[in-house]
Order: sequence, then C-alpha cells, then structure tokens
Amino acid sequence: MKKTLLTIAATIAITTSASANDLTLDKVEFSKGEYGVKSFIDLTVTNHSDKEIIAFKGQVTCLDAFGDPAFVYGVKASSANVLPNATEILTWSPNMFSKVGQIVGNNNAKNFKCSLGDLKIAN
Repeated sequence: MKKTLLTIAATIAITTSASANDLTLDKVEFSKGEYGVKSFIDLTVTNHSDKEIIAFKGQVTCLDAFGDPAFVYGVKASSANVLPNATEILTWSPNMFSKVGQIVGNNNAKNFKCSLGDLKIAN
C-alpha cells in the first residue's frame, strides 16, 4: 500500500514538473483543404526540455494586423510526443461553421500574430 502511494506521488510530481517555457510556438500557418471545405491551423512547436513532452493543452490567441484580438482557439494534443530539443508540426481543423473556421477559411488570418498561452504540459 505504501509503495503504491509513493509510486503515485512520484508519477504526479513528474507529470506536473514541466514548465510552460519548455514548449514554444515557433510558427503558425493557416490553410484551406480541398474545395475550401475545411480549414487547418498548423502549429510548429519546439520542446526545449530534456524530457519528451507527451501531451499539452492551451490556447492559441491570434491578433489581427492592428493588434486587436481576432480569436482564441483551444488546442489539446493528447499524443504530441515531442522529443527533447525537437520541433514538430501539429495540425488542428476548426469547425467550418465556427468563427475561427470562417476566418481561416476566408483567408482572413494571413497577417495574424499568434501566441500559445495558458499552457499545461505532461511529460
């Protein structure tokens, strides 16, 4: 029983030890799928830690060319598996009827500046 509790406590400590600085957003690209029906958000992220980031979730906040908030999009990568000191491109497809889907689908996000915030990391 004690061994099980110690194992659980150690696992929780390892899981929550990741820092938000361990993962950075390097680039955001917006695109449309075939026939313009779907839109895609590609995030290029880098793991700056010495441990694999197995999952993360957060909010992508995009500002328009005037610096005004355009949209906030929640992202969750349950199987990100970004190796230590590696860079990965992860893709999301917003609902085409949502505000984000319509902005990206109409190519109105070309000049946006985006950041990744409210980040939670598991490794």
